Amino acid sequence: MAIIDRPATNALRTSHPDPNAPQRTAWLAWLSVVLLVVGLGGGFLLGRSTAPEAAAPAPPRDLAGATVTKFLADYVAVVNKGDRAGIATFYATDATVTSTVPSDPWVVKGNTEIASAMGSWWDLLGFRMENAGTPIQKGQLVMQSHDTAFGPSMSVFQIVKGKIVNQWILQAAK
Repeated sequence: MAIIDRPATNALRTSHPDPNAPQRTAWLAWLSVVLLVVGLGGGFLLGRSTAPEAAAPAPPRDLAGATVTKFLADYVAVVNKGDRAGIATFYATDATVTSTVPSDPWVVKGNTEIASAMGSWWDLLGFRMENAGTPIQKGQLVMQSHDTAFGPSMSVFQIVKGKIVNQWILQAAK
């Protein structure tokens, strides 16, 4: 029988841990941290490159500003009432309105004459401007569509210093 000088070691014993064990697990912990940081950073960068942020929509160009839009809304309200004196205030004293109706083109000059003509349309036809489209503005020119007693039309206004100096009425052919 053999005599053992020292007790046999048991691999499952925990009372005497291996002196190299802390060094082995320390580098594993650091490696895990590094891989986590690299993985998160790489995932973030890949996510940013494959899914770009939607660009903010550009503001609409050439839409009339609030002042011109209100001016035209007030103009339509006065025309729809048939208020001749009110209509005249929207036009410069030497304003011109030109209709391009193919069968009967005409021109009216002067704010009181324009107001009188529009007032007579109101008296005879119950003239109204309805379903106004969005006003489009380029400098002094403003374009807006309407439905009228004569059918769909487009008006182009030249507005200078808060007054209509020229208006062109483009009537759709029937």
